[in-house]
This record gives sequence, structure tokens and C-alpha cells, in this order.
Amino acid sequence: MGAASRARTCRMQVVYEGIRFTPKEVLEEAKEAGAHIVGLSILSGSHLDLVRATIA
Repeated sequence: MGAASRARTCRMQVVYEGIRFTPKEVLEEAKEAGAHIVGLSILSGSHLDLVRATIA
């Protein structure tokens, strides 16, 4: 079971916006949606840089 399925099981609303968004775009969408949590799933070695940029 994936993370999104587990979250839905816990009655969390899960929004998937697709791929190829910049950290700024991810955060703008999260703010607009009133998100409490942002989850990132990255299958390449670039995850550390992208997570750092998103947090910053």
C-alpha cells in the first residue's frame, strides 16, 4: 500500500498535482489549498536538493 493510500485510509484528503513542478510551484499550490502537510515522492537522486529547496 502506498503513502497516498495509507493517508486516505486515515481519512486524509490527498491531492496529486502531477510531476515536473518546481519547489515554488508546489508550495504555491499547497498554500492555495490550505494544506497542512506536503509530501514529496521523488524517484531520482535529485530528492535531497529538491527537498532542501522546498523547505527553504
